[in-house]
Amino acid sequence: MQSGGPYPEERTYFDSGDFALSSAHRQTDNGAIQTGRAHPHRESISHPYASIPASSNVGEDANQDTYRKSASTEKSPLLHQTDTKDEPTNKEGQDDHISRKC
Repeated sequence: MQSGGPYPEERTYFDSGDFALSSAHRQTDNGAIQTGRAHPHRESISHPYASIPASSNVGEDANQDTYRKSASTEKSPLLHQTDTKDEPTNKEGQDDHISRKC
């Protein structure tokens, strides 16, 4: 009798519960766990939706489709272009490891 199912070397574990069930040679309430090989496409992933009550204190656009919006790097405060000529040079007393001769 084989242990680990019919394809044990092809099995991929997605979480510790999946691994624990397999190690104990047990199945879930829904039967054996079937794992896939391909990564899902963004469009095929379901996005649960729950409407926001009118009496809520969230913004008016809270029900908008925000998961598909991409962040703009042009407006990001993290994007900051620097110019090397504006950077300070070595101060007196600091070692310049590149130009030092041995």
